[in-house]
Amino acid sequence: MRLTNSAFISSDITGTGDGGNITIDATESVVVDGEKNNRGPSNISSGIGFKGAEGNAGDIKITTGSLRLTNGASILSETFGVGNGGNITIDATESVVVDGESSSPVPSRISSDSNGAANFGELEINTNSLRLTNGGQITANNSGLANEGSIRINATESVIIDGKTSVGGASRISSNVERGSKAGNITITTSLLQLIDGGFITTDAANNVAELGSGEAGEILIDADIVLLGEDSTITTESITEGNAGNIILNASDTLVLENASITSNSSESAGGEITIAAGDIRLRGDSDIVTFVNNGVDNGGDITITADSVIAFDDSDIFAFAQDGTGGNINLDTPVFFGENFTSNSLTGNPDFLDNNSRADLNATGSVSGTVSVPDVSFIQNSLSELPDNSLDTDELLANSCVVPIGNRKQGRFIITGGESLPVRPGDSLPSKYPTGEVRNLPDNNNSWQPGDRIVEPQGVYRLTNGKLVLSRKCL
Repeated sequence: MRLTNSAFISSDITGTGDGGNITIDATESVVVDGEKNNRGPSNISSGIGFKGAEGNAGDIKITTGSLRLTNGASILSETFGVGNGGNITIDATESVVVDGESSSPVPSRISSDSNGAANFGELEINTNSLRLTNGGQITANNSGLANEGSIRINATESVIIDGKTSVGGASRISSNVERGSKAGNITITTSLLQLIDGGFITTDAANNVAELGSGEAGEILIDADIVLLGEDSTITTESITEGNAGNIILNASDTLVLENASITSNSSESAGGEITIAAGDIRLRGDSDIVTFVNNGVDNGGDITITADSVIAFDDSDIFAFAQDGTGGNINLDTPVFFGENFTSNSLTGNPDFLDNNSRADLNATGSVSGTVSVPDVSFIQNSLSELPDNSLDTDELLANSCVVPIGNRKQGRFIITGGESLPVRPGDSLPSKYPTGEVRNLPDNNNSWQPGDRIVEPQGVYRLTNGKLVLSRKCL
C-alpha cells in the first residue's frame, strides 16, 4: 500500500462520539511518502480533533512486511478534546524506517500526542529492525492533563537512531509531559541498539509544568546484547521543575560503548533518577559521562549502580552523582576490573565543576553531604606485574638459510673405507689413493641476505633442530 503526494487516511472526531479504528493489513509493504503543492505530508491519523469535541479516538493497527515513512510522512494519534487517545500498534516482520523531513521542514514521525484532559494512547512497534534517520522520530507528547502513555519497541535485530534534519533536529525516541502529569515510560528490547550523530532517547517533564503542578519524567528501560552510543548521543531522563527525574535501567549482556556520549538523569528541584547498568564489558571513550544531577533543592542525587565484567574509562570520561544542596547519590561499581585513565582518589571529593574537561577519568558523589563511592581494589594487578627482559629477539636467528631434512626414524646410511688397488711404496707407508685429491677448497658461505629479484621460497613450518633450536624453514625435496 502506498500513500503519496499528501494523501491521507484519517479517523478524527470533530463533535461528540467515538472515532473509528484504522486497520491496515498489507502482506508486502506500507509506504507513506511526500507532499504536493504544500498541502502537508502524507499521513495516517486518528484523534479528537477539536478542544470542544468529546469521545474516544480510534486505534491504528498496521500489519505488514515493511513500513516506510519518508519526507515528513507521519502516523499520528492526537487528542485535543475530552476523551481517551487511540493506541498505535505496528507489526512489521522485516523493518520499520522513519526517515527525513518535509519542505516545512517537519520530520517524519510516529507519534501519540495529547493536548486534552484524558488518557492518551499507547504506542507499540514489533519488528526485526527499526531505523530512525535524518531526524525521524517516535514520540509521545503530553501538553495537557492526560495520564501517561508508554512507548514499547521490540526489534529482534536492531534499533538504529541516526542523523539530523536540515535545521539540526536529531533523530529520537522521546516521551515528555508539559503539565502536572507523568511522562510515559520508554521500553526497548533488541539485539543491537545504536545511537549515532546526536541521536537520543529521552523522557522529560518540562516547559509549562510549573503552571499546573509537578510533572514527572518517565523511566527508560533498555534490554539489549550490544549498546553503542556515538558522537553527541544521549540517553536521558530529565525534570526541570518539582517532579522527579525518571530512572534509567540498561541491560547490555555483551557490550556497552560510549564514544563522546552520555547517560544522564537530571532534576532541577526534586530527586534525581537512578541509573542502573548491567553489562558484560563497558568502555567509555572521549568525553563520555554517566551522571545523575540535582541542580537545586534539598533532595538527594540519584544512585548509580554498575555491574559488569570490566569497566574501562579513557580520556575525560566521568561518573558523577551530584546534588547541589542535598546528599550526593551513591556510586557502586560491582566489577572485578576497573581502569580509569589518570584516575586519582582526589576526584572522589572534589568539586565536579572542575572535574570535567581535565583529560582524566573521574568518579564523584558530592553534595551538601557526599554520597559513597564503592570502587573495586585493583592494586593487586599493578603489584603482580613482572618486568620484561631487556634483550630483544634477533629475528634472523629464526630463519634457516637452507632446507631441513627430518631424521625421525629414518634408516642411517654407512660410509666404508677399504683398501686401494696397489701396494705401498715401502712397508708401513699409506696406500696410494685411487683418486687424485687436488686442491682442497673451503665450503661457500651460504649466509647471503635476500636481495630484490631473488626467488622467494616460502617456509612450510617451524622445525626443531637436534640442538633444540626452532627455525622457520621447509623440507628438502
